[in-house]
Amino acid sequence: MLKLRTSKKSQNLKKSQPDSVSLIINTEEPPGSILKRYTLPDYPQVEIVISEDKGVGYYYVKEPALSDEQKKIFSIFLEKLYYGLPPIEGSKDPLEHIKQGITEAIDELGIEDGVKGHLDKYVYYLRRELGYSVIEPLVKDQDVEEIECVAFNRPITVVHRVFSEFPRLITNITFGEEDVLRRFVERLTEISGKSVNIANPIQDFIMKEGHRVAVSYLSEVSLPGTTFSIRKFPEKPFSIIELLKNNAIAPIMASYLWVIAEAKRFMFVCGPTGSGKTTLLNALLTMLNPLSKIVTIEDTPEIRIPHKVWMRFFVRPASYLGTKEVGMGDLIKLALRVRPDYIVIGEVRGSEMSYLVQASATGHGGLTTLHAASLQEAIARVSALLPPDQAQEFKQLITAVTVVRRITDPFTGRQIRRVTEVSEYPEKQIFRWGVIEENDRKREAFFLNDKPLGKRTIEEEVDSLLNASYRFNEEGRPLGLALASETLGWSRERLRTELVKRTILLKMLLESNATDYSIVAEKLAEYYKSGEVD
Repeated sequence: MLKLRTSKKSQNLKKSQPDSVSLIINTEEPPGSILKRYTLPDYPQVEIVISEDKGVGYYYVKEPALSDEQKKIFSIFLEKLYYGLPPIEGSKDPLEHIKQGITEAIDELGIEDGVKGHLDKYVYYLRRELGYSVIEPLVKDQDVEEIECVAFNRPITVVHRVFSEFPRLITNITFGEEDVLRRFVERLTEISGKSVNIANPIQDFIMKEGHRVAVSYLSEVSLPGTTFSIRKFPEKPFSIIELLKNNAIAPIMASYLWVIAEAKRFMFVCGPTGSGKTTLLNALLTMLNPLSKIVTIEDTPEIRIPHKVWMRFFVRPASYLGTKEVGMGDLIKLALRVRPDYIVIGEVRGSEMSYLVQASATGHGGLTTLHAASLQEAIARVSALLPPDQAQEFKQLITAVTVVRRITDPFTGRQIRRVTEVSEYPEKQIFRWGVIEENDRKREAFFLNDKPLGKRTIEEEVDSLLNASYRFNEEGRPLGLALASETLGWSRERLRTELVKRTILLKMLLESNATDYSIVAEKLAEYYKSGEVD
């Protein structure tokens, strides 16, 4: 396994320049048996090899090899183009821009013979070093969910979306020296417009692709030194149909949450870190009326929705330059002044909960995520953040708590994400995930009223849902009177019809494999316009 080291030449360059010989150049095969080989669309010269050995998964990046002479030429290119490549103008293709820069450098330096026949190699490495250097292939691999570095002398690990039976895959990338890792993290933060140093040894930020990064610097707060973790988000958010296809949720469950969200009720999506809370919240928001005005408020912007009337706010911490902190509480107060239909909080952690309760009480709807494992834990955590009178108001407002978890599939051993519980306050469980045994075989299933879904018609399951739900039949009153008479104006029969139609629509989209985020948004917009399922 190659360890990355600096050259004397690179020490004379600006600190944020990538180390000129930080190359993998690894032609070795990973240990054990090969599970898959594939290339990256952006970098067809790079091969990714997944293997398994003694229960451990490996992720090897195999890049085009360079001879010693080619490495020297590359260092010259890098030093010249890192400073000398002009900004891209207009809509010019970045790849063509780099090729043009190389061509000009070749003519200027008179090194045609050393480059002839190997131009694609140099283009690849220059693109990589002008991007995220040694982790560029990991960033570009759409199947990689997380990239983690716990120390300079340990391999980077990744969480892989396809090979989820392994909690992590070990890569063939090791920084080797603390100084190299330190410079890499400095550069990573600089690219994102942030800074990290001894005075400010921890930092979290968003990369231009929307990926979330957390770093620690030197040994100020972490041992043996610098660390970083990158949580990647897909270029296109997961649609509700993709979640249905992955069996993360069932159609009637999605319809239930859809109606509650549309009725502007107060709803939580709960679960531990990395369970898929934001993914589910994003998918639910996509189902809302496309003409609704939605305000999202986050500490780091992760929510992405196709709505045209979408206002996107995010907090700003105070800085040593004297800029004032703008917190979630400030942004919720601002959101109330712009007359939104829905206020969505990326995640509540503290006093901003008070403002969200007030917003929900005034009929603006309220959706948010929370670190909690159950309805009871969510109620306890939020109540502890509020004054007693507001805690009681919150309990009256809360409509549904959805719990999503990342669990180990009991049959395959793979890591899977499932909505494990949907409950209504105070203690009414409507849906749950579990395992059943049929014909001497076990399978996973979602349950409504402790009966597995899929055994009855949609109409029968909707009737069962209407009878089970406190919120759909509060004190014997239908939703049209209890929850949505002012917002939706639905009778009980209209509610039943809508739940049936929406469940059928979601199943039709699932059966036609219409998973693309934009297509799903378009189909849902058509439904809001016509009210019919085609």
